[in-house]
Amino acid sequence: MPVVSEDLYQQGLTLQGVVSTKSNVGQLLEIATQYSQLLVFGHAGRSLWAHVSMEHSDPIDTYSRRIVTRFLQSIACDDHHILYPLTDYPIDLREIGRYLGWHHESPLGIGIHPKFGTWFAYRVVVAANTDFAVTVSEKGSSACESCRDKPCVSACPVTAVSAVNTFALDVCVSHRRQE
Repeated sequence: MPVVSEDLYQQGLTLQGVVSTKSNVGQLLEIATQYSQLLVFGHAGRSLWAHVSMEHSDPIDTYSRRIVTRFLQSIACDDHHILYPLTDYPIDLREIGRYLGWHHESPLGIGIHPKFGTWFAYRVVVAANTDFAVTVSEKGSSACESCRDKPCVSACPVTAVSAVNTFALDVCVSHRRQE
């Protein structure tokens, strides 16, 4: 459900959030605090893939930045700074995602969305002087907490995945590199 732009939603950025830079969302970059809001865009499910052209070396980031930049131009928002992707700013997407309710920890060591599971990703974060309504967090419990069978744990052939939200990356990579 779009909170910023129906057009961006139709173009595949189906996750949209607005965070006040005055909120307690963790360590914000100093540059972000010079703006009033963070506009956070992501995708969930399949719709983004129908729009992305594989003509660039980084097609998803190129597409996402381009449509968000066009959107900002369309609303005459010249006072903004793209923080993610393709910048040198170390931004904690997981912290922002937890704040919005998009990111819950999982035994896989990656975020899991309450509705879309692992089939979601952060695409663009913009610090902007805008006045959109701040997103009400989708707080809730992780789907992993109510999952009884834990198939992600039992399916791992080298027990790199644990039911207590730990992931042994080195064990996984070692197994995956075998012929």
